[in-house]
Amino acid sequence: MDGNVNDSSGNNLNGVWHGTARYAAGHTGQPGDQAIDVSSTITNYVTVAHNDLLGGIEKPTISVWARKNNPDQGGEIVSKYLQYRITIGDRSMSSYVGNQYGTLGRANNYNVSAIHDSNWHHYLLAYDGSSVMLSVDGVLQATAPLTGTVASVSGRDLYIGRDPWGPSFDGQIDELIICGPQQTIQDGYHPPTLTGAITQTRLADPHIVVLPPCSANIVHLQESPVLTLRGAPANHAIRLDWTVTGILPITSTWTISYAGPTGDQPSPITGILSPTRAYTLTGLTNYTWYTVTLNAMLESTPFLSDTVRVMPTDIFVYLPLVLK
Repeated sequence: MDGNVNDSSGNNLNGVWHGTARYAAGHTGQPGDQAIDVSSTITNYVTVAHNDLLGGIEKPTISVWARKNNPDQGGEIVSKYLQYRITIGDRSMSSYVGNQYGTLGRANNYNVSAIHDSNWHHYLLAYDGSSVMLSVDGVLQATAPLTGTVASVSGRDLYIGRDPWGPSFDGQIDELIICGPQQTIQDGYHPPTLTGAITQTRLADPHIVVLPPCSANIVHLQESPVLTLRGAPANHAIRLDWTVTGILPITSTWTISYAGPTGDQPSPITGILSPTRAYTLTGLTNYTWYTVTLNAMLESTPFLSDTVRVMPTDIFVYLPLVLK
């Protein structure tokens, strides 16, 4: 969640810290990846204010990473009263999804040895309209029958890392995703940027479940992406490359703009596909400074930006290699 509890889905369902905002290393272990650290303090947790998007979901999926400080303790990871909940203990996993009639489909397993440690695990709660399914690290652990649409309880906020009537989860929580109805496209296991719900379809390996992606994220509390742009001078050209931490929306694009004499590619250059990480500007004027800006765009709105200043040149200095 990288230093904040903001929603990257575009729905602005941002989290709010209660108590002391604390962060720890996230589940990827990469620099800049941070998880919320709630660690067993009753006043230390995060909430997301009720929004109609959080209830009345036809076929929801709740995906989250969590790590316990003590293998023998756990707590409530995520909870929306009478709508959905994921809780873990020493070896136990319990969950429910509630429908509009007040019926709870409880998917529980009280003997999951795989979570009796202090490692990161991926928890997934999904409802496909007939079954509630709970998995950890891609392994289906429990199911329960349920029909109908998920309830919408307007007076209850979404709690992350705390039982509303009890203590906080003892550990760290990262990358919470709540998404809507599942599509039919399937993808094995959970990809790094999971937006999927498990189904009852199983692969040949009984330890792997099939995850079709959801059609839309409702809430995505994750690490905020950080963009770093680099530029290297060349003859009548600037070679750009960039890195970005965190996860970008799949529909985002890049836009490159520059200030300086026009080259082969008039500024701005739009519609560059999201996976792109390098681009070369050509036909530029040597010995002239160019200010180049890279923007990550969602529809027509920039949400990440970085700028470099580079002078194209045909003069390069090569130092001789001296061997002793």
